[in-house]
Amino acid sequence: MISIFMIAYNSLNSTMRAVESFMTRTHEQVKFHLLDNGSQDDTWEWMSALQEKFPQQFEIFRSDRNLGPYFGKKFLSDHSTDVGDYIAIVDNDIEVFLNWDVPIIEFVSRHDHVGVVGAQGFDIEYAGDERKLIAVYPGAVPRRADIITGFVHLMTRDCWEAVERVSPDFAPGYWHEDDDWCVQVAFHGYQNWVFPGFRLVHYGSQSLQRVPDMLSLRTQQEASLTFQKFWTKYGFIDVLGSPRRVLPRIERPEVVLEGAALQSHSLATVNRNLLPSMARCDETRNYSWLPLDNREEPPQNYTQGFLMQSHLMQLNSNPWAVIRHSYPPRWAGTDSRVIMIQPWEYGGVPTQWVEGLMAAQQVWVPSNRVKEIYEENQIPNVHVVPNGVDTQLYQPQGSQLISSEFFTFLFVGGFIHRKGIDILIQAYFKAFTRADPVQLVIRDFGSQSVYKNQNMGDQIDRLSALSHAPRIRRVREELAEVQMPALYRSANVLVQPFRAEGFCLPALEAMACGVPVIVTDQAGADDFVDDTVGWKIPSVRQSCQMAELGMNENKPSYFHEPKIDMLVDTLRWTISHTEDVARKGQAALQVAKEWSWVKSAQRAIDTLNLLL
Repeated sequence: MISIFMIAYNSLNSTMRAVESFMTRTHEQVKFHLLDNGSQDDTWEWMSALQEKFPQQFEIFRSDRNLGPYFGKKFLSDHSTDVGDYIAIVDNDIEVFLNWDVPIIEFVSRHDHVGVVGAQGFDIEYAGDERKLIAVYPGAVPRRADIITGFVHLMTRDCWEAVERVSPDFAPGYWHEDDDWCVQVAFHGYQNWVFPGFRLVHYGSQSLQRVPDMLSLRTQQEASLTFQKFWTKYGFIDVLGSPRRVLPRIERPEVVLEGAALQSHSLATVNRNLLPSMARCDETRNYSWLPLDNREEPPQNYTQGFLMQSHLMQLNSNPWAVIRHSYPPRWAGTDSRVIMIQPWEYGGVPTQWVEGLMAAQQVWVPSNRVKEIYEENQIPNVHVVPNGVDTQLYQPQGSQLISSEFFTFLFVGGFIHRKGIDILIQAYFKAFTRADPVQLVIRDFGSQSVYKNQNMGDQIDRLSALSHAPRIRRVREELAEVQMPALYRSANVLVQPFRAEGFCLPALEAMACGVPVIVTDQAGADDFVDDTVGWKIPSVRQSCQMAELGMNENKPSYFHEPKIDMLVDTLRWTISHTEDVARKGQAALQVAKEWSWVKSAQRAIDTLNLLL
């Protein structure tokens, strides 16, 4: 059984959400020990109703004044009865997800000296009176830490009983209850561990708006000094301010990735797969994530969501290096080393981009084609760090999103000039009529977001409504990540007749599902597409101006226009050679297996090491 210790102060909605998530999503049996910490809202009435309905599952307490989180949690620890084998000391502004406890308890049961497991943590140091926190990020494996951040501590029963839990001389105010517990844990011979992918969301410090007078910089400094003196006096930390430990500290420089990760576009796909893979392969550095906007989605929406969230930055630090991968690009200066992940599809590069990329210590690009373009524009320090594919998610086994007796072509991407949807529609109408046993499925990406007001959806709808038109089916809704493999498996062939492309991640994802691909040549997909896994449509170089590409300058550029007649012939050939199509699909699957995110991460780490 897991005992849940939680205190609440004037935050009924958050508390209700937290308790509900623990009640319905914990694999082990749970018992709640709740403290109404002097609330003036309906918290106590709600707790009383819970206890009345579930008397064996809820033990509740009430304080007539706000004890603060430190003494509130100590109150619960001292007064709770019938405590379980595991104790989760949690804030009331978190939400856990299904079976959050299973991997953690399995880990604890295999390691005798584990005392506390949490989602994020720090190492601590003191220089005189100054307290320094060094963030510890779990990466893909559990890691030791001095302090586990206070919003969730899962402790073993043995560890919980060993810790004193009552320290009358120590009065830190609203801070450092996590220091108190974790240093005591270390003193008693147990270990504090940060666990990767802890399946929860922390909604932020809800008490910040309620007790601002207690959170001033001076108050924090005074509490920090109190903490140092108290635990030094009792011998729990040494004279340098570090907990006594068996293992020496390993200093890890911090690498920060700036950009979207929990969003549906391909840029975010790269970020949420590359960063955790780098952390898994590199034990010499801490890897953290800095989102740039408020559009990040809940972590449960993505297979790597909780793992990516575990890398969220906790401190305003001065990292060893910053990796920037966002659009529009961020060229602002920083004192750290700057690595730009910045694909560009067209032949000429905007002047501002050239200047910004030249200022970076390294430029990472996903394909040899982008490297060639940048070097044509005299940009130095360009390195190919290829994209990858999650073959556990994208695989040929599984359901199909769209079932049909027709031979199915699939297009995935925005309705914009660069992606070539207009070329595909022309070729499809030239190749087939309604009498042919074919259909074209179009997954309309970004029509309400990144490609809003730039699509030709209305034209496609009008054309597909014609009586003689070959079948077209649009997938208009935004699909969840876990639905995408089923969409790819619905197709016989993926068709991406782009005019310019830095990599073409949909092509690699489709190949991992056993689907061959039709792509335009002289682009990023050349690195992984050849005649064994699909078809490359010949193209002709066509000049253009930057202004035509949406850039505010008159500078020459170019793209590659695919030969539409060759695309027509290829579409017709595929429907009459289904066995050859299937063989190419099997070959595509084997090639995709060689393009793992771990290999991409190792290339990134090797490239990063060049900065040493």
